[in-house]
Amino acid sequence: MLYRDLLQQLNGTWAFERYSPGQATMAGTAVIAAIDPDLSSYEERGTLTTAEGRSFQFTRKYRYRATEESFDILFDENPPRLYQSVKLVHEDGGWIGSGFHLCSPDEYRSDYSFDPPDSFTTTHHVTGPRKSYRIETRYSRTSG
Repeated sequence: MLYRDLLQQLNGTWAFERYSPGQATMAGTAVIAAIDPDLSSYEERGTLTTAEGRSFQFTRKYRYRATEESFDILFDENPPRLYQSVKLVHEDGGWIGSGFHLCSPDEYRSDYSFDPPDSFTTTHHVTGPRKSYRIETRYSRTSG
């Protein structure tokens, strides 16, 4: 199964760099760990540096779930709530897809590019009356 295989390939430790042009940069480490064959935890820790030069520590958690039809990103809540469901297509040796999340009244449209086993990229385009920015994150494997 494509999504289960991808999920298992993502398990491990990743360094990441995140950019939100004109707003902030972030860098840190993400750990993706199997809970079962179709579910993994995602936890990142890092430093956010604002455009003004102030720095903050941050932590973020999600769950990644493989289904027969999609790769799902869930908020790490009890019970877990769907953030985005991504259907992937094979392109240039990797996998690409997109997702959508409405955080009313703002929208998160996201692009995913997985180049297993060593890198992946996410780009979130956030638009609406309260928000308007882009966030790009590049991941590089540090361990399996």
